[in-house]
Amino acid sequence: MKKNRPNQRLLIVLSLLIFLGVSCVQDQTNEDKSTTVNYKRTSNEVKAVLDRDPGSLNPIISTSAIDRQIFEHLFSYLMVPDPQTLEYIPQLAKAKPEVKETREGPFAGGVHFTFDIHDEAKWDDGTPITGNDYIFTLKAVLNPGVNAPNILPYVEFIGDAQVDPNNPKRIIVYTKEKYFLAEEAVVYAFPILPAHIYDADDVLSNYSLSDFLDVDKAQSVFDSDEALQRFADTFTKDFNREPSKISGSGPYRLVSWEDNQRIRLAKKENYWGNNLVAKYSALTAYPDELVFEIVLDAAGTTSLLKSEEVDVVSNFNATQFADFEQDESFKETYELHEPSSLVHYFLYLNACIPKLQDKRVRRALAHLVDVETLTDVIFNGNGTRLSGPVHPDAEFYNKDLPIISYSPEEAQKIFAEAGWEDSNGNGIVDKEMDGELVEMRINYLMRAGNERSRNIGELLIQSMKAGGVEVVLEPIETSLILDRVKRKDYEMSTGGRGFAVPLWDPKQNWHTEGDNRMCFGDARSDEIIDEIRVTFDTEKRNELYKELQAIIYEEQPLIFLFILNNLMITHKRFDMETTGITPGYKPNRFKLNI
Repeated sequence: MKKNRPNQRLLIVLSLLIFLGVSCVQDQTNEDKSTTVNYKRTSNEVKAVLDRDPGSLNPIISTSAIDRQIFEHLFSYLMVPDPQTLEYIPQLAKAKPEVKETREGPFAGGVHFTFDIHDEAKWDDGTPITGNDYIFTLKAVLNPGVNAPNILPYVEFIGDAQVDPNNPKRIIVYTKEKYFLAEEAVVYAFPILPAHIYDADDVLSNYSLSDFLDVDKAQSVFDSDEALQRFADTFTKDFNREPSKISGSGPYRLVSWEDNQRIRLAKKENYWGNNLVAKYSALTAYPDELVFEIVLDAAGTTSLLKSEEVDVVSNFNATQFADFEQDESFKETYELHEPSSLVHYFLYLNACIPKLQDKRVRRALAHLVDVETLTDVIFNGNGTRLSGPVHPDAEFYNKDLPIISYSPEEAQKIFAEAGWEDSNGNGIVDKEMDGELVEMRINYLMRAGNERSRNIGELLIQSMKAGGVEVVLEPIETSLILDRVKRKDYEMSTGGRGFAVPLWDPKQNWHTEGDNRMCFGDARSDEIIDEIRVTFDTEKRNELYKELQAIIYEEQPLIFLFILNNLMITHKRFDMETTGITPGYKPNRFKLNI
């Protein structure tokens, strides 16, 4: 087994995080795999395990890291992070952009980026990929009828995008002002979609990009145009999962999607990037097929591993991972990895509902989560505590915010200060609200059929009971959990995100206008976030980061739990490298070695 623990190298990583995704650098390659073992499978297909069904393969409306694991092989970006260095490397673009300050015109004071798309880049039907497809995709993101909360914060600084009239493969993107993550956002906020397929009626071409970049104007235009409304309806409903509908410029195509069973991708025979791979590693596609097996429980995954029916498992069950560490026969066939991860986990608390609106109540609940027992029992001790949404190794981490300890006594004291006490002797604290006695009974959304999720719920029941809180488990399908949390129709639920370091843009998750699922924030926190985004003085920006962390800590909209290492298992018939990019591997880079 190979282990790597967090160190300062982890901070030279991707500064833009869109879906629970990019986190740390892990330079780890499998060593000599020469063996006399007879493998049961020799085909050039990678079978990977997912622990739940994706939600959508439309990359513009998707909000799940699971979705990205699939659609990143179907679509292409201008540039993507290298799996090892996490520096941006060209994918659809020929090279890094030419960057210049804009000195005149409506966007003076900002910058502009010039890209050239590969001459060879074509859609599946042979149509060239051009700058017009980039502009179409940006319009789709900005269309008020297309809900794209994960992308919007990263493109709102764009002032215009133009295609060179003499070269349809060249595009120039202008910013309204200098934004500290501008280049990352321009190249990686969204993959490019084929306009002639995703907008077959050519609706968006009737509008200039400026019609959509002005929020008020865009809403007005949308409300008055039935064609735009039909486009949004079709775009969000028809391009999610049907193989005949989904079309991209990536090396693979969607062959089939069987609900809660498997998703199969096949490499395109006429993939335009085949002859460019030697120079552009982002176009790599070694396997003939990528198969994603949907397995809801650890026992099912273990069975598939023992029968060699899968090639890679990420975030594996800690107890069974430890068992495999001791199994020498298993390690003849599989490699065990433990790469560092900067993904952090927490409990959502919905401050929109009356009984959780008081920050003192949320702090009391934080004192009732026995994180140490949770990590020991469920994750085999594989967890590092944290106090907020910033990695402890980041230079702007607020060290003045102590870890919140498990203390039922402290929780009861805080509850009492907030007016919550057990008035009827039933073991649950209560309070009269609007003339009605309300008990501190919290519904916990858990993933139906998922053993780990249930175990977490059972531990929460026990730890919170000691402080006068009753936790009620509500098992539902994972996709429904995500939907309810986004709609703020929940009380408590688990969640996870990746750290974006060395720079972090908090707007997506923490601004009141972002994809804020906790009812967090006010004028001051919004002001800090807005200022962070345009502050280039490191010392000043770090102080703003720390102030925001202090506000989050005081308000306690999330109960921060831990950072976990990624327990991963891969079949030795492939050469591969682990990476800090979620889920810790790139199946398109698995190279058959037999």
